[in-house]
Amino acid sequence: MSSSAESLANCANCADSDRPVPWFFIGNYLDARCTQPVLHASFEACQSVNIPRSASLDLGAPLGTHKRYDHVDLGLGRQLAESEVKNLYRKEDGVCRPEKVSFKLAPTGCEGKRVCRDAAGQLSCNTCTRLPNGCPNFEGTRVYVLGIVPK
Repeated sequence: MSSSAESLANCANCADSDRPVPWFFIGNYLDARCTQPVLHASFEACQSVNIPRSASLDLGAPLGTHKRYDHVDLGLGRQLAESEVKNLYRKEDGVCRPEKVSFKLAPTGCEGKRVCRDAAGQLSCNTCTRLPNGCPNFEGTRVYVLGIVPK
């Protein structure tokens, strides 16, 4: 299915879903010392980008005193900009290494809004182009935030 066809299908059946979106920690960090954990979530085309204050999740990698697969409640901090996410780090065997990440990211400032494509084809949440049926060209996206580990 092409991107336009996917958007059309999603838009035609689109009822903004406020169901909780699962958050994940897979071992990414914002800093080169691997001390600032980064969590992420994927939002479907019809979902508004909502970043709660905290999330309950199963860890995909060790974090602090928690082991992989531990179920934890973590705070969610500020949303990361695309430029920050392009240069994340990953801790492997106790060593912090650069990791390149490439995903369609929701622009910062889209909290509470659906993500779409603008006239230039860029992700936006304020200037949606319209599909032939008149629906906004909504797009699925991903959001990265700083994780706040309880002490």
